[in-house]
Amino acid sequence: MDYNDREKRIQRFLVENKKYFPPARMTDIKVKLQSLTNEQFEQVEWLEFRDPLTMTLIAFFLGTLGVDRFMLGDSKNGIFKLLLSIICVGTIWWFIDLFSIQERTTLYNHKMLMDTISYL
Repeated sequence: MDYNDREKRIQRFLVENKKYFPPARMTDIKVKLQSLTNEQFEQVEWLEFRDPLTMTLIAFFLGTLGVDRFMLGDSKNGIFKLLLSIICVGTIWWFIDLFSIQERTTLYNHKMLMDTISYL
């Protein structure tokens, strides 16, 4: 595969997945992707990222149970949020999480991508 085809694939990956990552980190992601071999890049293309909009809906409907925290790998806070919801104090935390879920989701996706790249 020549250089131009590879750059097109990287650009396509970035365009198709831009909603999953923090905008400020896109340049960093591009540089990391360019350093991968073709086989490594193919593995990255198969990753499935969390959709920030879907996570917002999950946080809205199931956030008082901590489901959003569990889905983003934050089990400790998920359990704590669930316990607080049982005693009716978790509603405040749920409300705050509604405003931060999209950023937390994009940061989770970025971390997952960077961990995968460093593992390859």
